[in-house]
Amino acid sequence: MENILVLKDNKTVPDIVHEYSPTLKFGHIPLVIDNGSYQCRVGWSIYDEPNLIFKNLIARPRKDRCKKDAEPPATPPIQIGNDIINIEAVRFQLKTQFDKNVVTHFEAQEQVFDYIFSHLGIDSEGSVPHPIAMTEAFVTPNYCRQFSNGLPSINPLSSGARTRPASTSAARSCCGRSCTCWKSSDPVVLAVACYDVGEYVRHYPRGKHIIEQLGGKQRVMYLLSHEDPNVRYEALLAVQKLMVHNWEYLGKQLEKEQIDKQAGTVVGAKA
Repeated sequence: MENILVLKDNKTVPDIVHEYSPTLKFGHIPLVIDNGSYQCRVGWSIYDEPNLIFKNLIARPRKDRCKKDAEPPATPPIQIGNDIINIEAVRFQLKTQFDKNVVTHFEAQEQVFDYIFSHLGIDSEGSVPHPIAMTEAFVTPNYCRQFSNGLPSINPLSSGARTRPASTSAARSCCGRSCTCWKSSDPVVLAVACYDVGEYVRHYPRGKHIIEQLGGKQRVMYLLSHEDPNVRYEALLAVQKLMVHNWEYLGKQLEKEQIDKQAGTVVGAKA
């Protein structure tokens, strides 16, 4: 008798709100986020299995039209991940924070983070008091990421035009005047802000220029004299990344000048 494989429908079950135990709350336990373009997995580092596994999708259902014209249409809540029971019913309202496996829609990513923290039961105000390990920094533009992976088959015009606004908005989110993280008195918030500035400069070739335009370099330099040692450490690393990025540019310029001089010498000798 042949073995028959029965295919069962995998029904989506909404995620529960997990308990935020005192061990997690006061133990400074790292939070691991595998932010995949198809599936997101989230869990605490002390456990073998993730607490949350859901598809990285966001659905905003259409507004319900009331029969009475005087009443405004009701705005349905945003559905994220496993809260979307029937994907086919809202397929045309689905959106994701990714573009070619790279996060470019930061508002959608922020909504996913809110979903993660709320379902993990984290009830702190202002910030998440845990170290967070992510699979990849989401400020890396698609153009730079593909070059770093050794994939030269891209169109610089189309990808550059697409990633520049997202990259600039990422810098503005951590260095702009509207950002309140620099005004915070929490050392953890300031240390994370310095780290984000350094990572942005490290991953994005034009990052140093954009950070200087938005005043991020002055903000980081000011934090070098902060009273908290962790803030001073992250600020120093960010300044080092800014300087090293400049040194790499100067090194390329010097190398180019040397090549031009050698080429001129060869041409003069042949003449």
